[in-house]
Amino acid sequence: MLVWSPTKTLKLCGFTSPSRNPPLKSGKVRVVFDCTAKFRDTSLNDMLLSGPDLLQNLIGVLLRFRLGKIAFTSDIQVMFHQVKVPLVDQKFLRFLWWPQGDTAKEPEEHCMTVHIFGAKSSRSVANFALLQTAQDNAHHFNGEVLEKVRTNFYADDCLKSVNSVEEARKLVHDFIELLKLGGFQLKKWLSNEPSVLSQVDTSDRAHTDLNLDLNSKTTENVLGVKWDFTTDILQMHIHVKSKPVTRRGLLSIISSVFDALGMVAPVVLNGKLILQQLCRKGISWDESLPPLELDQWKCWLTADGFAESIYYKYSRYMFPRYVQTDFENIQVHHFSDASSKGYGTVSYLRVVKEKGEVHCTFLFAKARLAPLKTVSIPRL
Repeated sequence: MLVWSPTKTLKLCGFTSPSRNPPLKSGKVRVVFDCTAKFRDTSLNDMLLSGPDLLQNLIGVLLRFRLGKIAFTSDIQVMFHQVKVPLVDQKFLRFLWWPQGDTAKEPEEHCMTVHIFGAKSSRSVANFALLQTAQDNAHHFNGEVLEKVRTNFYADDCLKSVNSVEEARKLVHDFIELLKLGGFQLKKWLSNEPSVLSQVDTSDRAHTDLNLDLNSKTTENVLGVKWDFTTDILQMHIHVKSKPVTRRGLLSIISSVFDALGMVAPVVLNGKLILQQLCRKGISWDESLPPLELDQWKCWLTADGFAESIYYKYSRYMFPRYVQTDFENIQVHHFSDASSKGYGTVSYLRVVKEKGEVHCTFLFAKARLAPLKTVSIPRL
């Protein structure tokens, strides 16, 4: 793999350097191969099939992550680059590069020998390799390990929870040894139970210092949701970047909010409603907002709207990761409603504990705008 200065700009044969963009937060230089770059009106992705979708449902992985008392997460280090491209196909991944990065020299021809991030087929191939590794070596492990690899991995991210420390420790060991047989290495291990990580190398942990002080970072991003592993709480951290106050800018800000579980769905819906009003009025993408929508947008972004709902209200009502299911009386309650502006649904788990104590936990929510074409409320 070639390494170059991230300050240089180059695009040859569809191969792109990190250009003039600011350095990555991780400090790493990543290989980018632009498979959409066209030559004679044809790109590499035009000639590739995406393959079957082998990813687990994102919501399913997150909900299963909440079923056990002891939780742990990890991810596969550079997953795509662990899967080799057949020798006969490597010629299609050729690119030009200057020797030692010296632009005064004639560029040389190189080729990638592993799957790349830009190829349309890479995701399906990498996930197939992961599942095939588990299937080929399942006989060396407990029969349930294969199923747990299938249901608790989302691409290169592993999210799993169990009900005992012993089971968690064994599963961590099995995952590491099983995936190692296929050339996959699990890194950035994290758990709400420090003893679970005792058998993981310090360099493979997300946090090397388990004796965290009050000023230490205790939250990690797990599939778009912030998990505070010390308090075992799920929460939303949203940082709104400055954008032009236009329809295009509004869309960029609203689209940047990734909320898989719908934890702040009612708040985001109000922002989408403003965007829909602009669409109804025929406001172009880069036109300034009318006074009414401008005031609504400012209110949504200020402490009286978006910020208050995200940072204050929801910080007081953060959701526990673990949903208690070890009782006989368990019910899932679904609520839904609709109006001329939007419709939504939310689900809660209701558990009746000993002595009649009732405990309710938020599970999942969704909210959508009513379509521009009028639809009756009963149909919504």
